[in-house]
Amino acid sequence: MTLRTLLWREQAERDFHDAVGYYLTEGGDDLANRFVEAVDIGLRHVAAQSATGSPRYAVELQMSGLRTWRLKKFPYLLAYFDGGDCIELVRVLHERRDIAEGLQALP
Repeated sequence: MTLRTLLWREQAERDFHDAVGYYLTEGGDDLANRFVEAVDIGLRHVAAQSATGSPRYAVELQMSGLRTWRLKKFPYLLAYFDGGDCIELVRVLHERRDIAEGLQALP
């Protein structure tokens, strides 16, 4: 199983850092570290098996190739495009947000 290169869009980085900051403030270092680990596990899974992500929003928003993967134990989705030899992470979104709205603004 070959892991592909992972590229982070700026918005995905902001989403991630905002979530880490929230968990640091609300739950401390341990909770924030568990979130970071959950993201890392999710990204490794996506890099190895990108087709297992849900195409729901790709269909809903007519964005070919868009997939989402839900983190374990945290209410966040990783939104990404499979670029063949790389995975492009576009958003890290909380499930209670309007996911479709958060993805519609993608360039």
